[in-house]
Amino acid sequence: MGNGAGLVIKRTSHTSLQINKTNFHLSNILHYPHASSNLLSINKFCLDNNCYFILTSHDFTVKENQTDQTLLYEQVDNGLYPITGGFSLPHRIQGLAAKIGERTIAEQWHSRLGHPSQVVL
Repeated sequence: MGNGAGLVIKRTSHTSLQINKTNFHLSNILHYPHASSNLLSINKFCLDNNCYFILTSHDFTVKENQTDQTLLYEQVDNGLYPITGGFSLPHRIQGLAAKIGERTIAEQWHSRLGHPSQVVL
């Protein structure tokens, strides 16, 4: 965690997401049942899917490494880079994904990640 505290991981798994007719693979998913939101490691995502991210202040794009084909394009939402566009999960894990897309304010994320507050800056 951002404050140095650890989490008790209940299990690990893997799955795939279908987003706009593109299948993305996620390996080594860590399940912490009390998390209020799902987080994604861009590095792990890129390694699992042979792709790269382009992050700007307004949007982000995921492109395939070899062809530069755009696989995903999304808008920034309140300072975060959410994957929101029409994805589906395999039936067996839908219950675990109930909080995907939970909205929260940027200040709360900065606090969770241990970033300094606006007052400190």
